[in-house]
Amino acid sequence: MIELWGANSCEACKPALKILQSSPLEFKYVGVENTGFEGELPRLVLEDGVHIVGLGRIHSFVNQKMRELGIL
Repeated sequence: MIELWGANSCEACKPALKILQSSPLEFKYVGVENTGFEGELPRLVLEDGVHIVGLGRIHSFVNQKMRELGIL
C-alpha cells in the first residue's frame, strides 16, 4: 500500500492528502512529527520502497496512475 508521510506542520501535506483522497488509489496517511527527509515536504512511499517527494511530483504520480487506469 502507498503511504503518504507528512510532518504535522507541513502545509504542502494538506493538498497532497486531498489529491490522494480524490483518486481511486489506496493509501495510508502517516502523520509524523519529523520525517527526517528534506524538511517539511510531503512524501509518498511506494510499495517497492521508492520515495516521491514534493507536492508537484505527487500530483504528477497520481495523474499518471489515473491515466493508466483509464480515468484521465
